[in-house]
Amino acid sequence: MNLRNIRILSIAVALIGLTVLYGISLSAKTPLVALSDVPQYQGTYVTAHGMVETVYTTGKRTSLTLYDKGTRMEVVTWNPVESTAVGDWISVTGRVGTYRGVPQIVVDEMLSIEHIPHATPHITIADVSGHHGEYVSVEGRIVSLVMTGRNTVIHIKDDRRSIPVFVKGLPSDQDQAITRGDRVRIAGKVVQYRRNYEIKPLSWECITVLEKGEGGFTMDELALYPELYKGKEITIVGHPQHRNGRDYLTSNGLSLLLIDHQLPETQGTVTLHGRFDYDPALFAYGLWATDQKA
Repeated sequence: MNLRNIRILSIAVALIGLTVLYGISLSAKTPLVALSDVPQYQGTYVTAHGMVETVYTTGKRTSLTLYDKGTRMEVVTWNPVESTAVGDWISVTGRVGTYRGVPQIVVDEMLSIEHIPHATPHITIADVSGHHGEYVSVEGRIVSLVMTGRNTVIHIKDDRRSIPVFVKGLPSDQDQAITRGDRVRIAGKVVQYRRNYEIKPLSWECITVLEKGEGGFTMDELALYPELYKGKEITIVGHPQHRNGRDYLTSNGLSLLLIDHQLPETQGTVTLHGRFDYDPALFAYGLWATDQKA
């Protein structure tokens, strides 16, 4: 290698080193700002935190939508982001710019996207209405799981209230373990549909099973949504009760009328299988039992 080539190589190495040092120095000096304040820093470099709502890649360009406390911000980068997924909380360092009048953060080659720990606020179902548009975590027991077209609607209930959970897509093989009766924790966004509040998780990974239930149907499920199961075969567990000349199956303070079926005298629980339907003569829903296990 001649002297000229050595000089060229030395200059190239020096430039790379300076670029790396510049990127590290810039990343260390940038102010940490809330997403809502990012537009105030036009043309300067900032660091911001948020949750990934969407990820869209075309060629080498990746666009992410970050969300935090009611504000959304687009982040554009040409860096690899294979490990970043919807629902992740990340820290981005980049230059604030605009595209078609909309503010965005542009992550240059030497700047960073890093994962950060974050705890979604945990609330009760009764408090959901006070967090409209926010991401929260709620717990409850699944009383209904219905697949509608290409989506799934889950209803969960805690000690006081129930709420629907809308999940895009159908359960994957991994998620088939989620069944009625399971106690789950669900992280998602509080939205309104037809004036009713519901939780909308970003994906099935936002649903965690805390305690496995016995499966089958619950009395809560039938009482809350009888029209969903009208005419369907069900299996249900409860305590026998005889009153006013009729037999009932009771559980958690709720009763299910038994049509043309007599239960034995027992203090324990029984399992019944049959058709759940509406009896117009009695003006009530009930169970036409076909099989019984003590």
